[in-house]
Amino acid sequence: LETTPHGDFELIYIDNGTPAGEYSWELASTWASGFNRPFKMARFKEGVCLSRAWNEGISMASGFRVLICNNDIRFLKSGWLQLMDAALDEKSIGAAGMTAMSWRNVPFLQGSLFGFQREVYERVGPFDDRFEFTCEDVDFCKRLQDVGLQIKMIDPPLLGEYVFHHEGATR
Repeated sequence: LETTPHGDFELIYIDNGTPAGEYSWELASTWASGFNRPFKMARFKEGVCLSRAWNEGISMASGFRVLICNNDIRFLKSGWLQLMDAALDEKSIGAAGMTAMSWRNVPFLQGSLFGFQREVYERVGPFDDRFEFTCEDVDFCKRLQDVGLQIKMIDPPLLGEYVFHHEGATR
């Protein structure tokens, strides 16, 4: 809770059938009860593709910005959201995140922690659920670039100083 941003935001927890099951659901419920703000939860059966889960969470959100964060991210200190907001304030940026990569010459942000404006999502369309558990982030970033928007890794890098990623614990 000490690394949680202050200000206006809502929390939406989507469980896409995590093997941890009840433990993750109860942990999210307990964590969220520490906030005095809107909190929504949705649960899918095991094996629902990540794209569908993300799209459902976005449909539940009321904000003008969306931040997607996997459950294997641990925030180490405050300030991370302000860095994300600063990157997304740039009109040329379609999405900002903690880790930039490249796949077949397509630069993309790793889907474990990234954000974008809702209007950008509406412009390029939802995450494609034909990508079940891989490349949905690559496809989304490619579509952003196809309409002339850039992707941006947060600077200074979030990973290490602000964020620890358990890398794969989500699956």
